[in-house]
Amino acid sequence: MKGTTGECHHSIRVMCDSGAILQLKAPKTVAQVLQHYPGYGIFRQGHASAPLPEQQSLSYDLFYFFFFSAKIIYYR
Repeated sequence: MKGTTGECHHSIRVMCDSGAILQLKAPKTVAQVLQHYPGYGIFRQGHASAPLPEQQSLSYDLFYFFFFSAKIIYYR
């Protein structure tokens, strides 16, 4: 997964299941981040049971988690 490694203002922070923290340039939607990762979902901190919808815009002031879940199916 591509991301930035330096601390960047207005970056979207996503923690992977490996423990790595990705910092992505905003703005991004869930679909843009997950386009090469079928079966993965992005979850908001404190809401690990419900993945965010693909059209959701990610905000730089929140923290997100990136997890694999075979049960996640997005319909296009």
